[in-house]
Amino acid sequence: MRFLAPRLFISYSRHDEPFVQRLVSSLNRRGFRVFVDTNDISPGDNFVSTIAGELRKATGVIAVVSEHYAQSVWGKAELYWALASRTPAIPIVLDAASLAVLDEPLQRMLQSTNHVRATSDLHDPVVARGLADSLANARKVHLRRLLLRRVVPIAAGIALVAAAAWWVVANLNVLEQSRQRERVLGEVGNATAVIQRDRIVQLAPLVAGDRAAVGELFFMSRDPARTDAARFNALALGSVLASGQKAYRWYPRDLRVDHTALAGVVLANVSFLGGQWTSTTFTDSTFAGAFWPKDKGVSLSDVRFENVLFYGSEFEAVPAIDVTFINSKFRGSTIDTTNFSKVRFVTQTPKFEGNPVITPIYALIEQSVVVSNRTPPAGGVMDLTAVGDDVVFDNVVFVDCRLEGWFRPEWFRNSSFRRCTLPPSLSRKQLEDAGNTVE
Repeated sequence: MRFLAPRLFISYSRHDEPFVQRLVSSLNRRGFRVFVDTNDISPGDNFVSTIAGELRKATGVIAVVSEHYAQSVWGKAELYWALASRTPAIPIVLDAASLAVLDEPLQRMLQSTNHVRATSDLHDPVVARGLADSLANARKVHLRRLLLRRVVPIAAGIALVAAAAWWVVANLNVLEQSRQRERVLGEVGNATAVIQRDRIVQLAPLVAGDRAAVGELFFMSRDPARTDAARFNALALGSVLASGQKAYRWYPRDLRVDHTALAGVVLANVSFLGGQWTSTTFTDSTFAGAFWPKDKGVSLSDVRFENVLFYGSEFEAVPAIDVTFINSKFRGSTIDTTNFSKVRFVTQTPKFEGNPVITPIYALIEQSVVVSNRTPPAGGVMDLTAVGDDVVFDNVVFVDCRLEGWFRPEWFRNSSFRRCTLPPSLSRKQLEDAGNTVE
């Protein structure tokens, strides 16, 4: 590992060569690599370029300063280079008078540089201690350079190669995944008939874990431009991909929905724990297993649900004001209207009619429970509540429903009741007198 050892350049006068040879031997024993021009320049080498190259590579420059050195043009030039390039300079002063005869610029530059006052005996404790301190600094500089010039570039190179290899492997995997996705989606989307389950099971592992494929299957299943077979195949493959995944319920807390318009969303297995919904519209959407609890701080204001399906959902007497359900359908749900104010369930003729047999457009409450825990006005007390201040069911179809609590017959307009259970507070005659149909 000698090639990693610090490099020292000896700048000296030939008159001091005996001292220098002893110094070189001492430095070699300490583990340094030493350049001395008398030993390390081969015949035929360019003297100037060799010296300049060694100075650039040196960890430190040891200048053996004597009266002869002060007269050496080359020696002083080497010391100037070391000081100017901020290469650690270690002056070893053989006699005090030599400093006084150095050039004035060198004297000023050396004032801030620690130097070693030496004798002919390098083992002198004072000399050895001073030289050791100076060489320790040179070792630190060498380690920093070694890290910056060798270790860091090598580590960076290794990291770069590893990153490049990872990028190649990842992109090859992405490319293959993309091709696999195109093949599977092409087979599903271009099928002219429903694909048998055995084939669906074979296709599923090819796109398992591919979120892009799952997303495209979702959009394919809802794309009216696709054939019915293609849409059904997309649903079938999506259901196989979802099998085995752990079902969970979402509990969004203090969710504030403000001035938002959402269309075509599907929210399933969700309980809204707190939050305010204000000036918001849901269109052509589905809530399945959704729950709005009354004691969690949920409130709705100026909210519009148009052509929204509610399956197995529950509004549990949450404060709701100025909320409209247009052509929306509730199946297997519970609607507690106790804290509703200016809430309307209404059938509204759409601008664009669909097939009236397959996709009927009307408000429907089926196999559900409608609750009103309001207290009827006391006898002899004038009721100033106007119709529409609480809740209105306008042109709503009730099928196999149960109504619980106290209701005004005026809350129901042009609605029909089929096989429904009415509360004691609401008779068939009252509903019919208000313009409704009871079967």
